[in-house]
Amino acid sequence: KVLLIVMPTASFIRCGIIIVMIAISLVVGNQIENHTSDDWRYFSDSLFLSSIIVTYVAAAAAKVTVAIINFIWCIAVLQVIPQNCHNSNELDTFTTNMPNITAFPVPCSLTLDWAFKNGKIATDPLSQ
Repeated sequence: KVLLIVMPTASFIRCGIIIVMIAISLVVGNQIENHTSDDWRYFSDSLFLSSIIVTYVAAAAAKVTVAIINFIWCIAVLQVIPQNCHNSNELDTFTTNMPNITAFPVPCSLTLDWAFKNGKIATDPLSQ
């Protein structure tokens, strides 16, 4: 519960510090009246542009990787936890083809439907 208070507060403070830094930079820049040019022909030659491109490509690759891992995790959870009490009978059909595995009744408190209705995360029935 402490983290629920500390993390948003720290993020808010960090954003506040960034806004203050931007404001100070704008005020100081306005006071010293540094001359800037708008010659953009050298922009593409800088290392800055290539580092931005690499950063965005890396971020996109990370998001795709996380999406794939989340998709695989969802499939794994759905294969272990029944969606509701009615789907628990499917275990009997699955175990009839495997003589060494005995079927067991799945209580309704170990389903995804139960977890949703009780405000639990989907993996809570998995840990029970």
